[in-house]
Amino acid sequence: MPYAFGAGITQAQAKTACQSALTSQGFTSTVAGRIDVAISSRATDASVVGHVQSGLTAQGYTAARAGYLTYLNTRLNTTVGSRAAEATIISHVQTAMTNQGFTAVRGGYLDRLSTKLDTTVSSRAIDANTIIHVKSALTSYGYTSAVAQHLNTTISSRAAETGIVGHVQSGLTAQGVTAARATYLSYLNTRLNTTVSSRAADTAIVGHVKSALTSYGYTSTVSARINTTIGSRAIETAVITHMKSALTNYGYTSALATKINTNLNTTVGSRAIETAVITHVKSALTSYGYTSAAAAKLSKLDTTVSSRAVDTGIKAHVQSALTSQGYTTTRAGYLDNIYRTDQEAAGTATMILNTYVTIRLLSAVTERMDVYLDLSNMVGGDTIQIQQLVKVKSGGSLRSFGTQAYTGVQSDPLILIDIKPFKYGFQVQAKQTAGTARTVDWATFRMVSSSTP
Repeated sequence: MPYAFGAGITQAQAKTACQSALTSQGFTSTVAGRIDVAISSRATDASVVGHVQSGLTAQGYTAARAGYLTYLNTRLNTTVGSRAAEATIISHVQTAMTNQGFTAVRGGYLDRLSTKLDTTVSSRAIDANTIIHVKSALTSYGYTSAVAQHLNTTISSRAAETGIVGHVQSGLTAQGVTAARATYLSYLNTRLNTTVSSRAADTAIVGHVKSALTSYGYTSTVSARINTTIGSRAIETAVITHMKSALTNYGYTSALATKINTNLNTTVGSRAIETAVITHVKSALTSYGYTSAAAAKLSKLDTTVSSRAVDTGIKAHVQSALTSQGYTTTRAGYLDNIYRTDQEAAGTATMILNTYVTIRLLSAVTERMDVYLDLSNMVGGDTIQIQQLVKVKSGGSLRSFGTQAYTGVQSDPLILIDIKPFKYGFQVQAKQTAGTARTVDWATFRMVSSSTP
């Protein structure tokens, strides 16, 4: 009858295929006879012994070195806490930890971590961020409520997943698994259930191990060193040479080594001043113009600016710079004649229908004047007239020289009157001729010299 796996071969065909496979691997009736004999009663195979002996000898294994294994076994059977501390190991460990930034302060953090780890998981507070990260990770791997439900069901009671069975069957077939080959697993299981010490040595495995060790530089010399304790090993000349070369590249000398040894064991306050350092500092200060005279002036920094004496040298430099730019006492006087804009007056005028109201009346002045009028209060139906008057002689009367009417809402409500030159008097007045009387804000500005208060 056909088997479930493979292409449906018969039992006879399976037997023939197995026989052919065993024969191709060197399996004969003689080999089968040996398998049926207990290992302890089998005759020692001289060729196997020879190969093992040859392999051990090739790797430098001798009766003397075999004794080291007993020493190694003794060391390994001794608890770590009872072994003597190896000074070199301690030094290397300390250096490695320091290179990785491990300090006494950070060491204290481990105590805090230990405290957290010594608390049972069930008694720790749940971290919201941790829950979010775990949920996100589970979702990214396809974990859903349906999957969770499957996990809560015992394996024996779960229904067989048709898709999984199909994929497994397809995967095994693609890898060439057949019913015949599946029986080999039983043979392999039998071998695995036999203790290693009772199995015959496999020559191929010995060869692979030797090849691997050789590819990593393992030789009889290396083997001998491994069998010697670290404290009794000779110092490697090449290592010493490399270390000396590296230190020399970084400027390390015997003189520097002496200074490090001496100065590091001496407090900073009691160390002798390094002449070279003093020279470099002096050179740097000099390059920036620092002198003994300048040093003396630094004491003035402790005195308030108002109480410091005027520095004659600075005063002379300022005077020289102004003179070189053509600055004289005469030109300095011109600064008093520079004009500025200054508000002269401001107020609010209330209009009276059909009657002029004085906005600003000026007598004899010599400055230029400007008047601003704000007509933003006007609405539709309002009319306001603005009139300017000038007196042309002493004792004379003010005469109108310009009248302008403004009606309704003003799109630009601010009016500027640029007052013309006058000597004996000037007046601005306004009259509302229509609408409801409004108020008009005004302001006058004048151009005055910088010497005028």
